[in-house]
Amino acid sequence: MVLILNRIVIQSFAWIILATFLGTIMYLFWKVVGKFVEKCGYVDINYFIWKIVILSFVIPFSFMYIKKIEKIGMYGFDFYNTKLIVFTTNFLMCIWFVIFMIKIIKFVCPYINIYQAMKMKGKTDDQIQEKVEIIAKKIGVKRNIQVVILDQIKIPMAYGVLKAKILLPNRVYREKELKYILYHELTHHKHKDLLWKLLENIIHCMYWFHPCFKDILYQIDQWRETHCDMEVSRYISSMKEYFSTIIQIAVEERNNNAYMVGLCEGAQLLVVRMQRMEIYLEKKPLRRTVTVIIGMLVITLSSVTVIASTKGFANGYEWVANKTASKEAEVIVNKKDYIEKQRKYNQNKKIVTKKEALKPGTMEPIVWDVPSQQRAQTKSFYLQKGDNINITISVETEDDHEETEVEIGMLENDQKEQYVEKGSEFDHIFKINKNGYYQLYMENKSKDKVTFAGAYSVHEKDEEE
Repeated sequence: MVLILNRIVIQSFAWIILATFLGTIMYLFWKVVGKFVEKCGYVDINYFIWKIVILSFVIPFSFMYIKKIEKIGMYGFDFYNTKLIVFTTNFLMCIWFVIFMIKIIKFVCPYINIYQAMKMKGKTDDQIQEKVEIIAKKIGVKRNIQVVILDQIKIPMAYGVLKAKILLPNRVYREKELKYILYHELTHHKHKDLLWKLLENIIHCMYWFHPCFKDILYQIDQWRETHCDMEVSRYISSMKEYFSTIIQIAVEERNNNAYMVGLCEGAQLLVVRMQRMEIYLEKKPLRRTVTVIIGMLVITLSSVTVIASTKGFANGYEWVANKTASKEAEVIVNKKDYIEKQRKYNQNKKIVTKKEALKPGTMEPIVWDVPSQQRAQTKSFYLQKGDNINITISVETEDDHEETEVEIGMLENDQKEQYVEKGSEFDHIFKINKNGYYQLYMENKSKDKVTFAGAYSVHEKDEEE
């Protein structure tokens, strides 16, 4: 079980590292290219690509590719559990998890405060609720969205992923002012922006260590609001009056608190939104052509990044594993004398051939997951009489049995086997008595999947002498 948990931690670490690299490359790419797209007035395209950037931090493209590399044995890669790798990844992942939980708690607390305020002091207004239903029907919002009036908030805001609401400060509204506010907040609900914002903040908590993540959230906030303004412009007659309303609210309620994500989110963002809407309204972009070109660029860049980053990670991991494994020959401590047996090879076995081949003069780390009633074995390699194969293997099961129905052995020319069996800690030397091609195998005869972990090495005859 410990070995399985260690593999989970190591692979989680790999996922975060690879996703960090992919997400960062996508961010830097769109930070540059997005400026051109912004000048052309492509609001919806820009917002869509920023969503792709944020998702590239969690969708495991690179991790799936490195698992494929591990499966087919490319670059000699495997998730080896050497002591240094286990200690380092466990230490770093513990720090990551503690800070992640702190960030999550800080993120959740303001939402709990707002929820409690709504529950205890929230008010309703039938006239405003009626206007909400009319506008919602007009713009195509099918959900039932409730208006809640609160004294505790300073600006209008959309709230709720499952139970959608519009929160309004407790004040008197002019007719047009209320209309523009409701159009804006209902459009956020139509676009499911609250769900996206929740996802973004969770990802931010995951990548608390990333120096660029605040700017990523700032960029996507900008484009979310501009995208909302673009949608609203299709239903109202005057964008000038619309932005005048937003400016007035921003001036009157400039002391909005840290919990708010609503109609206006700072003077700087407001200026950016107005400039982008001016460009959008003046230009008629050729969206289909540009979308295809940008889409091809994004796909090409992400594909190259995935391949390059996983190759680099696999080679780096393999180098560290080989350097540290050679110093860990004494990994297994509970030694037992095993009686070596021989028999003819039975070809009616379910076999998985691994990428490893027996290499003289090196110590090779190994971690094999072998299903019940199956055998895993190395590729064949030519050995000479007098060579020795040293194996130091720990057998891990879900129930941590002291003695497991397994075999570890050498297969000679697909004819004869020499093997040891039944145990959980193997430290054995197989002596080669005949020149020929050999394969190291590990067979699981138990009812459950087992993990073979440890190392093996080949010592040639001259080396022994």
